[in-house]
Amino acid sequence: MWGNIPMFDILFRNAKVIDGTGNPWFYGDVGVEGGTVAAVLPPGSTARARRVEDVDGKALCPGFVDGHSHSELPLLAGEIMDCKIMQGVTTENLGLDGMSLAPIKDGDKADWKKHLSGLAGTLDVPWTWNSFAEYLDCLQAAKPPLNVSSYVGLGTVRLSVMGMTDRPAEDHEIRAMRDLVARCMDEGARGISAGLIYPPSRYQSLEETVAVAKAAAAHGGIYDVHMRNEADAIAESVEEVIAISERSGIPAMITHFKIRGKKNWGRSAALIRRIDEARAAGIDVTMAQYPYTAGSTFLHVVIPPWYHSRGVDGLLRALREERGAIKHDLDTRMDWENFSQSVGWEKIFVSSVVSEANQPCVGKSISQIAAERGHADAADAAFDLLVEEQLAVGMISFGLDEADITAIMRHPAVSFITDGLMSGRPHPRAYATYPRILGRYVREQGVLSLEEAVRKMTSLPPARSGCGTRASSPRATTRIWWSLTRIPSSTRTAMTIPACIPPGSGMCSSTACSWWRTPRSRAHGPGGSSGIRPDASDKKRLPVRNAGSHNRLRKQYSDPCAETDGGGTLSGAGAYCLSHDG
Repeated sequence: MWGNIPMFDILFRNAKVIDGTGNPWFYGDVGVEGGTVAAVLPPGSTARARRVEDVDGKALCPGFVDGHSHSELPLLAGEIMDCKIMQGVTTENLGLDGMSLAPIKDGDKADWKKHLSGLAGTLDVPWTWNSFAEYLDCLQAAKPPLNVSSYVGLGTVRLSVMGMTDRPAEDHEIRAMRDLVARCMDEGARGISAGLIYPPSRYQSLEETVAVAKAAAAHGGIYDVHMRNEADAIAESVEEVIAISERSGIPAMITHFKIRGKKNWGRSAALIRRIDEARAAGIDVTMAQYPYTAGSTFLHVVIPPWYHSRGVDGLLRALREERGAIKHDLDTRMDWENFSQSVGWEKIFVSSVVSEANQPCVGKSISQIAAERGHADAADAAFDLLVEEQLAVGMISFGLDEADITAIMRHPAVSFITDGLMSGRPHPRAYATYPRILGRYVREQGVLSLEEAVRKMTSLPPARSGCGTRASSPRATTRIWWSLTRIPSSTRTAMTIPACIPPGSGMCSSTACSWWRTPRSRAHGPGGSSGIRPDASDKKRLPVRNAGSHNRLRKQYSDPCAETDGGGTLSGAGAYCLSHDG
């Protein structure tokens, strides 16, 4: 205090405050003390600060919370995660799709690492932990530049108790899984996640999931689920989620809620209506979404799940020796999420490989690779790649409809996530989710107001995931930060992925933060957003560390990111933030 006048570490003056509640914006001053927002004051307040920043009418809002991320290995390896920070993301949730990095037995680590390689990458991170607590301690020791929390994956839990076995769990195994989930919750897990298209989560029955979910519910957890089927059987999959929530008492969130396959487009209204009926009946089911018509995962998801139950070596052997049987199942069986049928090989693109020999495959469709290699059946190209790369192949698939995306986006119980994958040439959602929402769906199309979009990126995700609310664990992150975000330019410009992270731009680290200041002469778009992209003369920055870690990634991109399903060239501008490290 300065007499009776508040004294802060930082004072942001003349801000257009969007507080994350969904309420209308207002002008004000925001005081920060000890790295947290200490006060929101009327504009022109008499408050003093050691550092004063005149925001000059730009939007000031809470830091964005990415409730569904796959940044585990980059964070453990000390990556600075500028791809998230430059979007305004200051908090990430990990351990999604049933595939957390803990708890893990020593004997399972090698196969689990191979299993996850197409999704999480193959960074050489020593797996020194076994328990969930040890994993969180390792994560904390890596000094991540963002606030992080993690679910425990039910696939990982099942692996620890039952291996990759495809059979119903026995009573003693269910008790063991319940005990393991309860222990992880005590050690700092935010809840449980399931990826019901991914083995071994795929092998969970409704009864098993309900029983294990009760253990998480007793500790205040949430059930985050990638549904069993997002294509032809999506209605049945929604019913399964509703049943799990109702019978276990756990709040459920359908993560990256989407509808895959052209013949299923337009079903969003009926599905949302069913979820609203469940909510009206007191069943706590909500949704999360990324704003793209393309999805991304590992390529071996195209192989029927019953072959995965043999373990990594058994799966690879089947891909070499049982191709006829696999192809027959691909052509005739639809009792699983069959990507080859729902989207087709021509819309499945390779996003990452490990070997130098197969780098030319990155960015090409499976159909294109098959033609280049002389395969009459595109499936053989997929099988060959998986064998050659020991499963470490990432994919991007086009199969969603823009009309469904906007219909889902409008629902008040839908939050925004990146589902960002960091390996190879990743999906642009890892770099541009939040700029795309603000630029395309707020400014250009008016699907959402700015205030509602910010609510879906700030207060709603932690309200659903528990992030920022569970203070019982010393390992659990409890802070939600505010970030200075420049709304994307009103001028549409085709961009590559690196444009989301301009070369030489400032990036937050554990010891410093940077911010961009736009010129004073501005062309205002809707909501008063700046229409001028900052240049070097407008940049104010402090020193950063380890800035070269993502330069490696930037160099991989030379072509514009295009949505080949007719969505056109990805357009917009980056979001620039002022965030403080955790």
